[in-house]
Amino acid sequence: MTTPVWPQGYTVKGDSKSFEILDAGKNVVARSGEPLAIGGGGADSFRDTWTERDGAKGALWMVGQIGTG
Repeated sequence: MTTPVWPQGYTVKGDSKSFEILDAGKNVVARSGEPLAIGGGGADSFRDTWTERDGAKGALWMVGQIGTG
């Protein structure tokens, strides 16, 4: 399992079956069931200042670029 770590200000609403990803301006940038292309890279560990650390499982993926596929 890999946990995506979204850029600061981004939020994910919903659950693993039905969700929306919102940017810092609360605009929907992706939805479940739609193609999504993300760039980024792995991270070794969570930082104390990051939000929602308790939900992280497995490897971490720092989300960089976000676009629709």
